Amino acid sequence: MTDSNFSKADKAYPLDYHDNEDIPRPIKTSNKQQLLLAFIAGIIACGALQLVYIPGYFLPSLVIPKHEAQAGNKVEVFASSYVGSSEVHSYPPTHPINADPTLFPSDVGHAGGTPTGAEPAVVLTAPAYPLQTGAVPLVQPNKLGRKSGKGKGSRNFDIFQKWGNLSPWYSVGRGAFGLDSDPTVPDTCRVTGLHLLHRHGARYPTRLGYAAAFGGPSKLAGELNRAAANWNATGKLKFLNEWTYKLGEELLTPFGRQQLYDLGVSMRLKYGFLLKDFTKNNTIPVFRTESQDRMLQSALNFALGFFGYPLEGKYQQSILIEDKDFSNSLAPYYACHNALAKGKGDRGGYYIRQWTTIYLEKALHRLQPQIKGFKLSIEHLYTMQQMYESSFGSPVARVQGYGWIKELLARLTHTKIAHHNPATNATLDDDPITFPLDHSLYVDATHEVVVLNIITALNLTSFAATGPLPWTHIPHNRAFEVTKLAPFATNVQFQLLECASVPGPQIRIIINDGVAPLTGIGGCPEQRDGMCPVDTFVKAQTKLLAETDWDWGCNGDWTVPEGPKWNTTTGSPPERPKHGPTIMAAKPDVEAGQSYARDSYDDQERETLLPSASGTYSAPISSPKPSTTSKRQFGFLHLFLAFLAGAIACGGTQLVVCGPGCFVPSGAKHESAATTKNDVKVLAPPYVGSTEVHNFPPASPTNANPTLFPTNVGYPGGTPTGAEPGVILTAPAYPIHTGAAQLVVPDTLGHKDRGKGKRDFDIFKKWGNLSPWYSVGRGAFGLDSEPTVPETCRVTGLHFLHRHGARYPTQWAAYGGPAKLARKLNKAAADWNATGNLEFLNEWSYKLGEELKDSKLKTFLPQYSLPLVDNNFFHNRPMKLTEPVDDLGISMRMKYGFLLKNFTESNTIPVFRTESQDRMLHSALNFAIGFFGYPLEGKYQQSITIESSGFNNTLAPYDTCPNTNDKRKSERGIYYVQRWTAIYLKDAQSRLQPSIKGYDLNIEDVYIMQQMCAYETVAIGYSKFCELFTEEEWEGFNYAYGSAFGSPVARVQGYGWIKELVARLTHTPITEHNSSTNSTLDNDPTTFPLNQSLYVDATHEVVVLNIITALNLTNFATSGPLPYTHIPENRSFEVSKIAPFATNMQFQLLECTSVPEPQIRIIINDGVTPLTGIKGCPEQADGMCPVDTFVKAQQELLLETDWNYDCHGDWTVPEGPAWQTTNGSPPKA
Repeated sequence: MTDSNFSKADKAYPLDYHDNEDIPRPIKTSNKQQLLLAFIAGIIACGALQLVYIPGYFLPSLVIPKHEAQAGNKVEVFASSYVGSSEVHSYPPTHPINADPTLFPSDVGHAGGTPTGAEPAVVLTAPAYPLQTGAVPLVQPNKLGRKSGKGKGSRNFDIFQKWGNLSPWYSVGRGAFGLDSDPTVPDTCRVTGLHLLHRHGARYPTRLGYAAAFGGPSKLAGELNRAAANWNATGKLKFLNEWTYKLGEELLTPFGRQQLYDLGVSMRLKYGFLLKDFTKNNTIPVFRTESQDRMLQSALNFALGFFGYPLEGKYQQSILIEDKDFSNSLAPYYACHNALAKGKGDRGGYYIRQWTTIYLEKALHRLQPQIKGFKLSIEHLYTMQQMYESSFGSPVARVQGYGWIKELLARLTHTKIAHHNPATNATLDDDPITFPLDHSLYVDATHEVVVLNIITALNLTSFAATGPLPWTHIPHNRAFEVTKLAPFATNVQFQLLECASVPGPQIRIIINDGVAPLTGIGGCPEQRDGMCPVDTFVKAQTKLLAETDWDWGCNGDWTVPEGPKWNTTTGSPPERPKHGPTIMAAKPDVEAGQSYARDSYDDQERETLLPSASGTYSAPISSPKPSTTSKRQFGFLHLFLAFLAGAIACGGTQLVVCGPGCFVPSGAKHESAATTKNDVKVLAPPYVGSTEVHNFPPASPTNANPTLFPTNVGYPGGTPTGAEPGVILTAPAYPIHTGAAQLVVPDTLGHKDRGKGKRDFDIFKKWGNLSPWYSVGRGAFGLDSEPTVPETCRVTGLHFLHRHGARYPTQWAAYGGPAKLARKLNKAAADWNATGNLEFLNEWSYKLGEELKDSKLKTFLPQYSLPLVDNNFFHNRPMKLTEPVDDLGISMRMKYGFLLKNFTESNTIPVFRTESQDRMLHSALNFAIGFFGYPLEGKYQQSITIESSGFNNTLAPYDTCPNTNDKRKSERGIYYVQRWTAIYLKDAQSRLQPSIKGYDLNIEDVYIMQQMCAYETVAIGYSKFCELFTEEEWEGFNYAYGSAFGSPVARVQGYGWIKELVARLTHTPITEHNSSTNSTLDNDPTTFPLNQSLYVDATHEVVVLNIITALNLTNFATSGPLPYTHIPENRSFEVSKIAPFATNMQFQLLECTSVPEPQIRIIINDGVTPLTGIKGCPEQADGMCPVDTFVKAQQELLLETDWNYDCHGDWTVPEGPAWQTTNGSPPKA
């Protein structure tokens, strides 16, 4: 803080009140004057006492008091004493007083329909590979260095991709490693297996490793804290004056959880079809990780993304212990003495010290003048930045990848490891339960240095092509860039393939979605798609293992000089000398099967994961049987005649048994033929349109053995936590959710290439209420504001309402419905054949779940959902793509995690609410997993309200409102959608009909094809149906009308939830339960608390729309009733912005110094919404309204809403535009 912040009186204070030269004279005063002087004297005396005992009292209250040192008439302000101290928020409390499991059962029944569908296979079916391009919910800095904005630097500069091994994972892109290929399966090939190796997600800093010697965030924090009384920062460093150290130690961060969850979802969408092998074999996969807390949590979050919650019965998690007494290929350094030896495993330190003095020199000169009293060093700046160096340049890299390569070869050849040394764990690897060799899917989680060591041990020499990296400059086009190879959540795919175009199984390696050349592996060809025959790959790796002297590399008494006097690009140490001592201590020959001891060599190695595990497994080997072959020999002619006779006999038999049809070529085996002159009409096979289902996991897998897979093996490493995140408070901008990274956009739309359409066209945002959730952007609803907290304000609470995630459709609909088209095509398969853009239908099967059996479920459908592209949204199961809801939970934790401090202080845990529908419950659980982390026990309580007739439920209010079951009242939108589809799909029908002969496409069929695009994409990652329609036709799909403000039963269905919102805002129980509110739950302060700072409710999109209507957010209805004849310009209601999958509403509670009373504002999908439709709420730039005003207006709206009449009244409305509403209410009597 500078002196200019203080007044002259402040600078001169304290003052000397006596004059040594003059004696004061008596002054005549009046009574009033005497009173005034006495009053002034009292003020001065009080001030003097305060000055003596509280020197900092007279500093302005908003400028945090700091240590002062008088220098003439100037006051120098120093940093606060707490600067650099650790700020920790310990959540959850150990014994919360409101925890009551009996009131929060995990299963209340009434789950609705739960049929599953087919497994996704994006890597097989999509024309392009889905790329991970961003790091939501992280926020890019507005400025870099001295530049006033990011726009003045490189146009494509992304700071997140410049953090080395601390970068968030991203897809490196096609050609990143020199091959013009992507991970989608090459033509003529199919995937037969996947070996996936991945790093943990983003974590807090570690206390070990090189950071302890150079750099390390806690080191800088400690030095700043110890010297706080002596320094003050200004300019760019001014924030340091109030800065506290908020980082824990080694644990996974909320964003790190998201990275691994997203990776799991991504792999399920790409390789989910491999699970069919496990169902077929009645087994479940075994995934491996190790015992470090961040490693275990990363593995569990990957599994949650891949399998979905809960995890029980879907896979088995092997946890290898990371400690010096255990062999572990995922943490091999403890078994390798030289890996932890100074000067061998940490040689990169020399280069880091030298290079930082060069590239950070200008930064040091720029920043030093901005912090007086503290001498900055290059190490301090490096701590603010951090970088990384390892792999091919390390003499102990190859030996540390040795053990995992041995395990990879065992899996590839389905052969047990013949000889173990400390690089592999004999107890685990010899047991076919804990280390299976016959799976099509393997997943291992490890550290980034192990990933780099394995890349080195594989001999992927393309990454070392530019040789040793100098410390004096950055080489142009360097081959090794750690950001691309080892960011947080880095992953390596070993893709196994069988191809019609090449003989024998193939393998290729994909690192962070970039295909890596395998030409450094002996015998592997220069192949466009990076493929190498598996046999060649195995032979080369076996040779490399034989050439790797593990004992010498790990235990040899070799030395290397510091710096560039000795270099390696193979990850190996100097060769073992032929004569003289080579090993630091005498060792027995491990490969010969003798015992081995490490470190002081007086402790026997412990390889076992479980104390009760027995010795190594030895499979019985069958002895060869004596040959019984006759010694008689036959000539070629005899053999040929015998072969010919067999062929004739076989053919004759087939002809007798099944007629001429036996001789139809196999490729046309399921095709019907009708001959007309010389033409053959090929018809669709009989399975077209039939339901394809993959039921995983199997009910009783044969390899399930929980005793061999304990969930807690100890050895978690450091686990101190840090401060809760608060992006909504601290970031200069709001993190925007821009897309659906795991889904694939079609290459063409209609008959046009994507590049020929609108530049900003995004098909995912044109699916109405079937769209994936995205941030609508600043100004989307008319306010030039964003959800970051307005200046002078702070957040005091959040009420959060969200929809479930992406789901399967139902098997029925009044109009449209994917299953309807599937049934029609299947029933008529013998009569039609498709060509051109529809040719894929000839082999298409319905992958979106089974038909529901209970026809009574139809009666539960409420009013038509907006848009009218989804009138079939109830009683269906959530699909595997739960990522948006989990991401939503993590996003909210990153933005509002600081609110959990209130629960810790009050010794309570939050209560979140959902209802019993299967997709609703799983959406709520996935949100909670994202918000709290796995496991959930003890962190919150999930209230599950029952969705069924006979139960009051504000999250599913239609069951208590009979008029919502009257289709003439609740499904008025069908009239509009039938007429609108006949207009906007007319050209599509004419365009597609010539491509399918023998089947008459009607408008409803074409409309269903659009629905199929949306449903298949969010279920299995990609859909061919998307390519059939133009941008204009997708705009038509996204336009509709029928619910919310246009439905006569919308407002009344939002009535009950608004009553609950008012009760929570006023901390007052509901006094009258005369609607959808549930008195049993809402009258109990445990199940319906009124004093929380955070509330989360999960519901359906139609309920969200009803609540928006009931709140009277009239800005969405300003363009009036929407016509079915055309799309109006600038319409106020666009359902993809308001009710996509995982749509969410934030009711943000604020206290601001600029306004006198608590404020509320509403944010829908990250767009700030005007509240001017709510009586008394002002036109405010940031959408704020006084809470008291908001509550009073809502109470008036509740009084104006007649629940009995709207839900039970005998009113009628005519079909179509003869009667319309824009307030969601029926005509009044």
